[in-house]
Amino acid sequence: MIIDGRKIANDIKDELKKELVLMPKIMLGIVLVGNNPVSLKYVNKKKILGEEIGVGVRVFDFPENISEDGLVLGVNKAVLESDGVIIQLPLPSQIDVQKILNLVPREKDVDCLSDSSKLEGKIFSPVVEAVKEILKVTNVDDIKNKKVTIIGKGRLVGKPVLEWLKKEGVIADIFGRDNEDLKNISIKNADILILSAGSPGIIKPEMIKDGVVLIDASTSEVSGVLMGDALESCASKCSIFTPVPGGVGPLTVVMLFRNLVGLCKYRQ
Repeated sequence: MIIDGRKIANDIKDELKKELVLMPKIMLGIVLVGNNPVSLKYVNKKKILGEEIGVGVRVFDFPENISEDGLVLGVNKAVLESDGVIIQLPLPSQIDVQKILNLVPREKDVDCLSDSSKLEGKIFSPVVEAVKEILKVTNVDDIKNKKVTIIGKGRLVGKPVLEWLKKEGVIADIFGRDNEDLKNISIKNADILILSAGSPGIIKPEMIKDGVVLIDASTSEVSGVLMGDALESCASKCSIFTPVPGGVGPLTVVMLFRNLVGLCKYRQ
């Protein structure tokens, strides 16, 4: 089964529209530093979706050379003036990333990247919520008895997915993208394989077993073409396969807004 992430996202979008009609107008604040083209693209997607469902989106933008103290003031302003806040990553090298993420209180942390949000565990990062939704709609249950492997240890996917699995009582293997063991038995035997290495085409059909659930949460651009960590030819061996583009990506954006709505309702 090849997952149509856009269709699932549209269904959730329709649900959010109905909920938002019954709520006061809410505002998402996005803290953007610099002019990274990839960041600008993602911010634009969030603005478009916000407009579609009736959520205001305000961008608090700052120059690439901003000082850490200056950014602290900017984030505090965004927190004060918004119902939910995201810090658009990456941040420049002069900034302590986790310090800035921790400025967002958990009741407004729609990305769930502050240390306090990770500890609370009421909602999870948009990528984790997207993975959960894919497993839910495809009736993949009883994950405690399945062998789960994660490729990629990043802040946005690998680490939060691992933390969620731990809360579910699942023991998962996790590898960095440069780990020379990528062809070892742990991957070959995985029942569920979650990819976030940012290494296009690193996973090939011969590396996975028949019937694996493969969730590719990675997106890279190669000669103007978007690619995931898994080659498209892997789909023929998978019971569930998320394509890139069109799989996890559309779900991640809409899950961010579902988190925002959930946090606002929780505060009421």
